Amino acid sequence: PTIVNAAGGTFVDDDASVFEADIEWLAGAGVTLGCNPPVNDRFCPEDNVSRGQMAAFMRRFAEFLGAEDGVVSAADLASNATNAASSAYAADSDLLDGHDSSYFTGNDGYSVWHDAEIAIPTDTTSLLELPNLPSGSYMFIAKTWLYNGGPGEQFAECWLVAGADNDYLRVTLADTNFGVPVTWTVVHTFTDPANEVELRCGDYGFDVSLNNTKITGIRLDSLRNQPG
Repeated sequence: PTIVNAAGGTFVDDDASVFEADIEWLAGAGVTLGCNPPVNDRFCPEDNVSRGQMAAFMRRFAEFLGAEDGVVSAADLASNATNAASSAYAADSDLLDGHDSSYFTGNDGYSVWHDAEIAIPTDTTSLLELPNLPSGSYMFIAKTWLYNGGPGEQFAECWLVAGADNDYLRVTLADTNFGVPVTWTVVHTFTDPANEVELRCGDYGFDVSLNNTKITGIRLDSLRNQPG
């Protein structure tokens, strides 16, 4: 099992503030970067905001909503998957990594789904990607069905990769074995504003494929991996 403990958060000077949760949300959304560049480990919660800083906040928040072009009606509402393609987090949701995909983004979750078969190549290749994730702590879950469409026993290797963390599985499939469910789970904290999670696979029998594949990221702010 994965064990998670509370951490200090993005900034070192807001732990005693009643607005700490709001400040952490702003940091996770990329609206605030910090008040002491280039380190940016402080928020300065008691300082006044200049007109220049307010302009930066407003623009970053518009980018978070997907309305950076000034068209508010194109903003990505968390509960409206139809508008997700307009979001800054879904630049090309209908053609993700060459596959037709649906893409959902919200304040607490991010997901990409491919509802058709993806043949696994012989070389390890990224087959599905969840891109442009803001900084923060996440639990990532990937799910698929592995099919063996060829004769004889086959096997495939897959990794769910998030930064330096990954979950690896090697699955052996019997002759014409259809529909083996597989799940990967990774907990990782991103510190940069734009990040990517990948499901990478390699097929060593030429006939194994992914089917109905999905990657979901759930926000777990102020949590981190604990060795054990």
